[in-house]
Amino acid sequence: MVIKIKSFEDACEVLSVDQGLSRSAFEKLEIVTSALNDGWVANQNDPMQAKFFPFINKAAIQERTGDLKLTGDLSLILSGAGSLSLSFKSPELALYASSQFESLYLDMILE
Repeated sequence: MVIKIKSFEDACEVLSVDQGLSRSAFEKLEIVTSALNDGWVANQNDPMQAKFFPFINKAAIQERTGDLKLTGDLSLILSGAGSLSLSFKSPELALYASSQFESLYLDMILE
């Protein structure tokens, strides 16, 4: 699988989105997700449709915040209500996004 989206700017270019606007981390991740999914959109009314979410390492958040008492499942944060726009069509894309855009996911979680 060849992935040409390596940055938020790449995603904006692919989707012809103005990258100069001020956006939250969540909004940036929606753009990145849309570009990576290449037209695929999760159907919230279809519970049988496979949807994949990135996994963010707790250690990365603990390192950034200094909070060593962080508990809970971060995959639940990323797969919670309202986040279907951040789901992927394949586990490979979800894994790629969680690695390539880790700092953007951390920004979103910590906003």
